[in-house]
Amino acid sequence: MKTVSYLVILTGLVFLSCRKDPKIEIEVPYEPEPIELVTTPGSWWKYEWYRVDNYGNETFLGEQDCVFVVGDTLINGDLYTHYSGDVFNFSTPYNLYWRDSLHYIVTSTGTLLFSTFEQLDTLWTNTGPMHSVYALTNGTKSQVTVPAGNFMAYDREVHYYNTDGTPFTACDSIWVKHSRFTNGIGIISETTGFLSLIQDYCQYDEKRLVEYYIAP
Repeated sequence: MKTVSYLVILTGLVFLSCRKDPKIEIEVPYEPEPIELVTTPGSWWKYEWYRVDNYGNETFLGEQDCVFVVGDTLINGDLYTHYSGDVFNFSTPYNLYWRDSLHYIVTSTGTLLFSTFEQLDTLWTNTGPMHSVYALTNGTKSQVTVPAGNFMAYDREVHYYNTDGTPFTACDSIWVKHSRFTNGIGIISETTGFLSLIQDYCQYDEKRLVEYYIAP
């Protein structure tokens, strides 16, 4: 009887020692990562261009572009960073005006470019008589490898499709343009191409960051 009592006591001690206190869940409000645009004049980015086919085969085109920060400018009461750059197959330089607004990158025309909210977010849509397009992001980062190194980047997808539902290219029903952005660095890579190249030949061009300088 003493043996039985002793075993019961030991069993009770085991249960007491293994019992865990109830886990207290503390819900922490989710706060998206703030946007970090490079805004210092003199900062610049150099890109190399590649042509990629439907099978992932790529060819270096031997072309380079450069983008640099000009400075700040006031548009409709908001302060924007002025970027100027060139594209290898266009002779006229382009100008961009971007600012950060509540975890978004916004252009001077009000277009949303990137978001750090971790959710599927449709940034904008546009329906035309022939072609339609919408842009989306999920606010998560993934690793992107370019000649300048490895970066954790946000990816914005712009989906192009024919409004009547017919295939957009000879290879697929849609074509997706990717733009990848890293906080504190800038655009890491971006795909584009002439419409005939994309639709008829199922190829596109991609610029990839090869060198950059962030001015203090």
